[in-house]
Amino acid sequence: MIFAGLPGGTMRHVLSVSDWRREDIRWILSRACEWKSAHRPVTCLRAPRGALILERPALRTRIAYESAMHLLGGSLTVFDSGVGTSDSIDDVGRVLSGMLDIAFIRTRSHAMLEQLSKTATIPIINVLSNREHPVEVLADALTIRDTFGNTEGRKIAFVGTAGNVCTSLLLLAPLLGMDAAVATPEGFAPSEDTLRQVRALASSHGTGFMDTRSVEEAVRDADVVYTDGWPRLDDADEEERLLGPYRVTPPVMAQASADAIFLHCLPAARNREVTHDVLDSEQSYAFRRLENLAPTSAAMIEWALECDSA
Repeated sequence: MIFAGLPGGTMRHVLSVSDWRREDIRWILSRACEWKSAHRPVTCLRAPRGALILERPALRTRIAYESAMHLLGGSLTVFDSGVGTSDSIDDVGRVLSGMLDIAFIRTRSHAMLEQLSKTATIPIINVLSNREHPVEVLADALTIRDTFGNTEGRKIAFVGTAGNVCTSLLLLAPLLGMDAAVATPEGFAPSEDTLRQVRALASSHGTGFMDTRSVEEAVRDADVVYTDGWPRLDDADEEERLLGPYRVTPPVMAQASADAIFLHCLPAARNREVTHDVLDSEQSYAFRRLENLAPTSAAMIEWALECDSA
């Protein structure tokens, strides 16, 4: 094992964006820039061993973590069968801890991640749950920083139905010094708990936050317009009535800043949550952001295994 935990037994699990402080985010993004450079840094890690556990195959996730572990000189074992199919969750935590240095879990059950983190003595990393998608939005943060030179004082607007990516983005924005706005249809807003957390973070970090039903209000002067996939409703006509006004179109982008960019975590349903002419436009960084997945993941792994204090 290369990992012993922090003094006092604190474990650097990443279940939520709230597991990071502003200085942690700064370190991860700066380190990710080093991994992107032509002269790659020397890591403090020695052949870290990881497992990526997926409830179903995930193209971008698998490529990102295989690439990240390769950058770090480590190894990654991939399982497509999920967690707890035969062993109990507690036993899975013990097994992973006895054989690995870090585990990356993609699951529909955030509660399972929380339970697993209680028994595991290695970092458990949420690479997607029904509640959050914390590591994914690091790639967005690096994309924004690369594009504008900084994140402080910028504004991000999320338009559409609020899900795990939206939650993580809203929690991350204050840590980046960014104002945030979210425009969602009735019944598809962030949870009240999320809104309370975001408002508290915005207040403590001196950033702005807006929760609205109006797309126009949300995207006005935004530097970044973000959307994610919509849930499927049984009635297609009702779906279009409720969600159609929240589709990201060229007129929506025109209401943002003149140099605004469009982001999407992918996969995107063309002409559903975003029109093809936005997704394929010069303003779209939805595909360019993919080059930041591996370096931000590598930097996050180093942080979880305490390279920032090495």
